[in-house]
Amino acid sequence: MRVTSHALKAATRRLVEACGGQESAVLIPNMPINRHQSFSEAGNAAHPDRFLRIDVAALMEADCGLPLVTAEMAKATGHMLVKLPDVPGHLGALGRVTAEALKEVGDVFSTLGQQLADGVLTRAEGPQLDAEIDEAIAKLLQMKLQAAAVATADEHRVRGGR
Repeated sequence: MRVTSHALKAATRRLVEACGGQESAVLIPNMPINRHQSFSEAGNAAHPDRFLRIDVAALMEADCGLPLVTAEMAKATGHMLVKLPDVPGHLGALGRVTAEALKEVGDVFSTLGQQLADGVLTRAEGPQLDAEIDEAIAKLLQMKLQAAAVATADEHRVRGGR
């Protein structure tokens, strides 16, 4: 896959809109751009050499909570973004999230089995399967992060820190 300037500019326009428009984007804390027209140029195909700087895109995405430009860049390299879940650092939570992950993975195979019962997986069935897979991926990622948090907390306790 390759990134297109059209896709990046479209993502930039959506990001500026999500931040409340050009005038609001200039007011984001630590924004290095003070000329609101710069946002228009970054999203305009008539300015093929002007794009948002990566740090500016990151500030804007953090401000509005939507990784629109980052997602487009990830897509261009064959990747996708997954929101990191909140992870408490105790063992009880790891057991809970492990059970939840097993359930979500089971739901994927249950849905797939139902959809393949007639021997065909249709386009209409695809979005439901995609949603189940996305839920399982998110839960498995949460389990991975939870295990890392528990291991870090345990290591800290073993070394005498509390």
